[in-house]
Amino acid sequence: MKSKLHSAFALLVGLLFLFSGCGHAGPRLEEQVWQLKHLHQSSETSEPVELDFADTAEGSAPLTFTARQGTFTLTDQRDGTEYQGSYQVIDRSSSGTGYSLTLGDTSGMAMVSYTEYASGESVPTLVFQLGEYLFTFQ
Repeated sequence: MKSKLHSAFALLVGLLFLFSGCGHAGPRLEEQVWQLKHLHQSSETSEPVELDFADTAEGSAPLTFTARQGTFTLTDQRDGTEYQGSYQVIDRSSSGTGYSLTLGDTSGMAMVSYTEYASGESVPTLVFQLGEYLFTFQ
C-alpha cells in the first residue's frame, strides 16, 4: 500500500511539472468551477481503472470541484450529492500553487497550474490525489 501511495505521489509531482506553464501567474483553486476530465483509480486488490471525460460537453461532467475560504466541495452532478473537505496552500509560485487536501479521514495533495497545448492554448488545470484516486479537472 505504501509503495502505491509513493507511486501516486511521484505521479502527482511529475504532473505538476508537466502542467507548469512558463511566464504565467499561476491560477488559483478558487477561480472557477472545475469540471472532471480524467479519473484514475489504483488499488492493490484490483486492476487500475481509468475514465476519460475530456470529450464531455462543458457543464456536463459527472463531478465538479469548487473551493472557497479553505473549504472545497465535490459535487456529483448525476444526483447532486456533495462531499466537503478542507484545503490549505502549501506552495505558491509563478507557475502554479500546491495545496494539501483533507476529505473525511483521507488526505492528499493538489496542484493548480496551466496546461500548455501544442496549439498554444493555455488551460487552467487542477490535479489532485486522494486515497487511491487521481483526479484531473479543467
